[in-house]
Amino acid sequence: MTALAERAARGTAVSLLAQVVRFAVQLGSVLILARLLVPADFGLVAMIVAVIGVAEVFRDFGLSAAAVQAPELTRAQRDNLFWANTGLGLVCALVALATTPLLVAVYGEPRLADLVPALAGTFVLSGLNSQYRAGLTRDLRFGAIARSDVGAQLAGAIAAVSLASLGAGVWALVAQQLVVALTALVINVVSARWLPRWPVRSESIRGFVRYGSGFLGSQTLMYATSNVDAVLVGAVWGKVDLGLYSRGYQLLMVPLNQIQAPLTRVALPVLSRVQDDEERFARYVARAQLVVCYVTMLGLAVAAVLADPLVLVLFGPGWEGVAPIFALLAIAGIFRTASSVAYWTYLARALTG
Repeated sequence: MTALAERAARGTAVSLLAQVVRFAVQLGSVLILARLLVPADFGLVAMIVAVIGVAEVFRDFGLSAAAVQAPELTRAQRDNLFWANTGLGLVCALVALATTPLLVAVYGEPRLADLVPALAGTFVLSGLNSQYRAGLTRDLRFGAIARSDVGAQLAGAIAAVSLASLGAGVWALVAQQLVVALTALVINVVSARWLPRWPVRSESIRGFVRYGSGFLGSQTLMYATSNVDAVLVGAVWGKVDLGLYSRGYQLLMVPLNQIQAPLTRVALPVLSRVQDDEERFARYVARAQLVVCYVTMLGLAVAAVLADPLVLVLFGPGWEGVAPIFALLAIAGIFRTASSVAYWTYLARALTG
């Protein structure tokens, strides 16, 4: 086994272990919050995320993936990428603020006028964090990334459960997202031990922007297809039904993301390093396909069959409407999972245009 393969194997193991812990934290917070809050609270946050969440795609602009994929990355390029992501995060926050009246009008929910500005702060924090996380990924420092993921989710869960217990309602969910973003930023800054310098005009990042622009198109399309359902449910049926729908969707995506996210984090830098070696590239892709198919597809099929008792045990009485939604989404998730390896291949070989 080559040194790179060994690092990939260790990285996969560390990432999967961290995701198990993260999954336990996220699932625990979901179950506890379901007993402290009402569907309408989850529906209000889902209304916001479904619409302004598309700004998160533009906030990154594919520059994180570009930094990971690049064969070489100078200090000046990294500095420029940091400021580009930070600026994009600020712009996205301002756009979210500007669209607040539109969201209130579309959904007919006056409370969104206070919630949207608060959630807009996550764009700024995520913009600051982008290149720190990308740098750790590029250097295959999966242990540091694992600490960031677990620490951020744990801090967010503690904040949300504490506030919900005190009667904060929907604001507990808002605080959770802000605390997660802030904690991840702090941990990654400490782990990276790097502070950006001012932008260097003589160092171009056009190649990164070009890569990111192609990446942006696929990400925007992916986001739109993944969230148009939530927008329609919220606009047509309101916050309560959207709250039930969002719980079913999260019950599917929490475990699915715990599997796919670490695999993507390991696969992209590893495949990028062997992108010019056809034989090794094909071998690594084949292994990735086996891991993805065996790990996720069987689990989703079982979950779809056991949807009713699963929802009753996890959420308790009053959430029965989640079960049929979850069963259908689990079946759809099987097909979604199968496409992830092709997605890694395109990114690793910069086929984003």
